[in-house]
Amino acid sequence: MRCLRPGKRIILTEESQSCELRLLKKKEQEFFAGLDCMVVKNRDDDFRVIRGAVSDITERHLLAGALQKAHNGLEERVEERTAELRTANEELAQEIEKHRKAAESLCKVLSEIKKLKDRLEAAEVLGLHPSTLRARMHKLGIVRPEAKVSD
Repeated sequence: MRCLRPGKRIILTEESQSCELRLLKKKEQEFFAGLDCMVVKNRDDDFRVIRGAVSDITERHLLAGALQKAHNGLEERVEERTAELRTANEELAQEIEKHRKAAESLCKVLSEIKKLKDRLEAAEVLGLHPSTLRARMHKLGIVRPEAKVSD
């Protein structure tokens, strides 16, 4: 609240007025005061006098400043934590994508192995020689050369 000519305003409006003042004590120590003014009328509802009350609101003002500072600190911490969470979410999304691609690759490899197994079973049914099968499996990277397929 600003205190701009409350005496004139109260006379014109006849409504109570309040404002806060920043004042200095003798040793130039700052303090804050609240000024409340009201019109007092006589029985005939005629303007009689303006009554004012001054109260020391320094503690309230200091607490409001401390509260604002704490609020600003919280806002800053929220912004920092939000940035940390955003980074963590991005990293998690990358990790999920990596796992998805690995699972996709694994599915492809398993599908290829199943196809090869089916072909090998079909070759056995057709009576292909085991050494021919071994050579083909080695070529495809399914078995090492020293691995033996039973005859």
